[in-house]
Amino acid sequence: MNSNTLNLRIEVDDKGSVKIRDLGRTVEDTGKKGEKSFAGMREQVNRLKGDTDLTIGSLTGMAAIGFGTAVAGLAALTAGMVSSLGAASDLHEAQGKFDTVFDGQRGKAMGWANELRDAYGMSRREALDTLSGLQDLLVPMGMMPAAAGEMSVGIAKLSADLGSFNNQPTAQVVGDIQSALIGSYEPMMKYGAVLSAATVEAKAMEMGLIKTKDELDASAKAQAAYQLIVEASSAAIGDMARTGEGYANQLKNFH
Repeated sequence: MNSNTLNLRIEVDDKGSVKIRDLGRTVEDTGKKGEKSFAGMREQVNRLKGDTDLTIGSLTGMAAIGFGTAVAGLAALTAGMVSSLGAASDLHEAQGKFDTVFDGQRGKAMGWANELRDAYGMSRREALDTLSGLQDLLVPMGMMPAAAGEMSVGIAKLSADLGSFNNQPTAQVVGDIQSALIGSYEPMMKYGAVLSAATVEAKAMEMGLIKTKDELDASAKAQAAYQLIVEASSAAIGDMARTGEGYANQLKNFH
């Protein structure tokens, strides 16, 4: 592909005459229209400045400032567009995982996600990520998808309430509960839920999930641990609804 370059140099003398130099050739535009336009511009600038000290150099500086501002604005606009595209891509991926792990109960699960968004201070993406992450943990433990779904939304709501009550990010609470579900109980102590292998085993037997300790599998352990957390969180349950208009909880709506 051929590329042609045209080099121009524009000169303006103190009388307002314009000369355009093109590759050594000089074309003088001395027409009245050009001079009147330039003179009119100078007159308007002089009125704004209140004197005649504005020079071509200062006009150039003004133009440079305007150009710099325009470039900065364009850069900010571009960054905003890139950020928006990234967020849209992340949401698309979250929706894809959600649809996969909730295959067969997507409609019901979307209802849960909408409830988390509307009443528990979560963004759409956070609601999708939270539910799909919990479901993807519980089903491989041996829980049936429907039961795992109900437990997933229960954990998500409890996490929002505990986060509100203890001034912690909801995502942090979700992670701590997930740790407890797989046998790491220490993170839950800061929320007032003290669990141990012995209490989890006893709760699993009380719930009828097992008859002997030898039957305690990952699914029974997770369900028992969750029930113990719920029982220890009575003061926190409903806190998001009670304090949802508070400053800390309102901030969660802007992530």
